[in-house]
Amino acid sequence: MTKRDFLKTSGLGAAALLTDPLSALGARLPGRFVADAARSWLLPLFWSDDLVRLAHLSELPAPQLQALRANLELFHLGRAWDVTAADVLTLLTESRELLAAGEVEQDRALTQYALCSGHVAAGSLAAALPNDLTEAEAIAADAHLLRCVQAATSADPRTADPWATLTGVEERDVEALIAQIQQRTWLSTHTFRPEFSRAEQWIGEFVASFHAQRARNAAYASAYLRPDGKSAASLRALYRPDDLPVAMATALRGVRLTTERGKRAELLAASPTSVYGRQLQAAFGALETLGAYVAGEGSRAAVEALVG
Repeated sequence: MTKRDFLKTSGLGAAALLTDPLSALGARLPGRFVADAARSWLLPLFWSDDLVRLAHLSELPAPQLQALRANLELFHLGRAWDVTAADVLTLLTESRELLAAGEVEQDRALTQYALCSGHVAAGSLAAALPNDLTEAEAIAADAHLLRCVQAATSADPRTADPWATLTGVEERDVEALIAQIQQRTWLSTHTFRPEFSRAEQWIGEFVASFHAQRARNAAYASAYLRPDGKSAASLRALYRPDDLPVAMATALRGVRLTTERGKRAELLAASPTSVYGRQLQAAFGALETLGAYVAGEGSRAAVEALVG
């Protein structure tokens, strides 16, 4: 696999591989943004990307769907947002009112919707994930997910079996690629919303994150090249590429996304068996509920049930 293929088929740039969300947001928003220094999971980041892809099969109003695509970084950042349920509900209600009034701040309304949606979705996934994994087990799960995605999207025969050891690839080269991806992501993270940025805070967080992440890179490269077959059962419980919601999301990788709602019923009727698949299905419905509320069509009670 060439360097270009690795970067392209893994989708690492979009998923911000191994890089904790950095706050860099201003005081206009309630709560705070806290990077998780204890563990870096690729799984929830890939999951968020897959969820936004599946949104093209939903009944989301067009402005909300576009908001998720245009604010994907903020959607990801929702998982690092430490905020009360009441504040999230307030922001969603404010977005609803701004859109209904046709105010000039409709862009802010839809941006807030994307961030709140990412926060709600990430919270439901976090509650379903096992909370007793060691760092090594979390790294193994990340590497397995990456190998499964590459098996489904790459033409390289070496990546066809996600459980096979990769040959002809040096661990130091994979580690160097990961470092390059991190560098690109750190740079783009600070500038994704410059009018909200806090440069001094971002610099401090960058230094801490830089050292923590670089220390893990060798372990990620090793797990990627040499999968641990002993953990197969636990990994399949987390992620199965044949779960219908997962397969649908994978099929949407690398294609021009357009609204395609004919498969919505099939997705909602599926019976996924992995945590990843079940949560994709559940969050798909949650996105529709939040989008309908902000559009002025859904009920506050339904949103309160989701936000908690």
